[in-house]
Amino acid sequence: MKQVNMRELTAEDMGMLFDIASAIGSDEIAALTEDPAIAAAISRLGSGNFREVGAVAAAKAAAIIIRNYRKCEPLLRQLLASVTGKSEAEIAKSGAGTYAAMLRQLVTSQGMKDFFTELLPFAAAETASPDSAS
Repeated sequence: MKQVNMRELTAEDMGMLFDIASAIGSDEIAALTEDPAIAAAISRLGSGNFREVGAVAAAKAAAIIIRNYRKCEPLLRQLLASVTGKSEAEIAKSGAGTYAAMLRQLVTSQGMKDFFTELLPFAAAETASPDSAS
């Protein structure tokens, strides 16, 4: 994989990540909390396995982004431009392999894994039915 210099994701990037999630659609994102692999990873959080949730979720998120690429393409370019220090036009003119490598690097970055590690257990708790608590 071609490595592209990217800065770490920061709190300032969260708005863009939420915009991308919104463009993809809440049903697709909510499905992450119902995915058996993610549910299993979340159930093991008590053993301190936080990183596993983020890694599994980031891999699943990559598939969701691919399926919904056209919906979030401009937002992805904006985010890639921000984290690489390039312009959106430079990102758009990147070779297909370089662009794919940037997307892969972004989605599998530690910051992205941390983002999902922190948010998915919360989302899973929020989507649990009130009857399941009893």
